[in-house]
Amino acid sequence: MKIFLTLTVAALWSRTAASSDEAENIRRNLVTEQRPDSDFISRQGTYCLDEGYTPSGELADGALEFCPPGALLFIPPIANFIGWGDPDQPDIFASIDYAGLANQYTENAFGTTTTGSVTERELPDGRALVKVNLHIKNALTWVSSGSFTGDLLFGARAEEAAGDESKRALGDFHLKVEFVNVAPGYDLPDLIQILSTPELVQEVNAISINGVARGPLSDGTPGKLVITQIGLLDNPNCGLEDGNSAVTDCFPVEKITLTEV
Repeated sequence: MKIFLTLTVAALWSRTAASSDEAENIRRNLVTEQRPDSDFISRQGTYCLDEGYTPSGELADGALEFCPPGALLFIPPIANFIGWGDPDQPDIFASIDYAGLANQYTENAFGTTTTGSVTERELPDGRALVKVNLHIKNALTWVSSGSFTGDLLFGARAEEAAGDESKRALGDFHLKVEFVNVAPGYDLPDLIQILSTPELVQEVNAISINGVARGPLSDGTPGKLVITQIGLLDNPNCGLEDGNSAVTDCFPVEKITLTEV
C-alpha cells in the first residue's frame, strides 16, 4: 500500500509539474509587454559600417566592431538609415528620415516627430517577438537617382533643405516592423544591423512603410511622392529560386510614385 501511494503521489506530482510548465509557457505566449518607442527610435543610426562593408550585407574579414573615424556614411555627416527602391524603376531611390536623424543633425529644422508603440512578447524558446508601429510626421524626404547620393529628382538632402525651405520635401509616414530579438528586454536593433548582419537568433519577419510627401521636383515644379513598401521576410520561399530560376520576391509590394501637383 505504501509503495502504491508513493507511486500515485509521484505520478500526480509529475503531472502537476508538467501542467505548471505548460501553464507557464502559455502565460509567456499570452503576455505582451509595452516598451517605450524610444527604445527603438534611439537605436537607429547606431550601427556602424566601415570600408569592409560589402554589397552582400556582410562585414568583410578585419572589419571593426565599433565605428572608427571615417566610418562609412551614406550622406555624411548624417547617421545611416535604410532607403527604399522600386524594381520597376531601378533608377529611383527614396530616402525617408523615419527616425529623425537628419532632423536631429539640423537641430530640428524640419520639426520631425516619430511616435508610436513597441510591443514585446516572450517566445517559448526564450527569444522575444517585437512589433514596432511608428507614425512619422514632417519627415525629410528626397528621391534620387539610383542611390542615396544620386542626382536629386525630388526634395533636397538635409543641409540644403535646412538652408532653403523652398527646396525641402516633408511627409507623413507609417512604418511597421516585426522581428524576433535575442531576448525580452534586450537592446532593440538598428534596422540596418538586423537586416544586413543579424545575430544568429535574430530574424526579421516583416517590414513596411507607406505615406506621402510633398515638395519640389528637380525642376522646381511642385511634386508629390507616394510610397508603399511591404516586405514579408518570414515567407519560407523568400529569396529562394524555383525550378525556373525565378527568385521569390521578399517584397511583394515596392512602389514609389512621383507626380506633379
